[in-house]
Amino acid sequence: MSARIPSDRGDRAPLARPDIDPDFVEQNLGFLLMRAFYDFKGLLQRQLKKHGLDEWMRPGMGPILFALMRKDNCIISEIGDELPLAPSTLTNTLKVMEEKGLVKVTQDKADRRAVRVRLTRRGRSLGPALTAVHEENRKVLTAGMSAEEVDQLKAQLTRVIESLALDAWEARHPGRKG
Repeated sequence: MSARIPSDRGDRAPLARPDIDPDFVEQNLGFLLMRAFYDFKGLLQRQLKKHGLDEWMRPGMGPILFALMRKDNCIISEIGDELPLAPSTLTNTLKVMEEKGLVKVTQDKADRRAVRVRLTRRGRSLGPALTAVHEENRKVLTAGMSAEEVDQLKAQLTRVIESLALDAWEARHPGRKG
């Protein structure tokens, strides 16, 4: 019998259908990945609130902010090259970040087809608190794991992500293999 997954709603999440074996659900990789995603999103939202960032930040904005802290005033495609985000996701997230006053998005003066993104003073000021959130989340995510186990988990998750990306590519390109 597997270990039970703890939940905010008691010692385990209640199943909507009692006819489904909870051990099967807890051994199902898709379920575990979904559960990890939603639990991580909840952790991130709690941490943003704890650090007073919830007014400005939403899950998904942190990697973009960190990328701009490493290289500010860059072309959107440069951010896209660094982060594994769909162009539409990046564009929509930057729009929200601009509305919140974290970035300024402008047309490139040298190449009118290109769009530049730069951090605002407010966006840059969130860096230290966002770094604290990142570190606290890392501690929660890796609690009880050795460095070797963390490396193994990263490698395995990377393989899952690559497999999903290949499947998505092949779905968009029927009859072709990636």
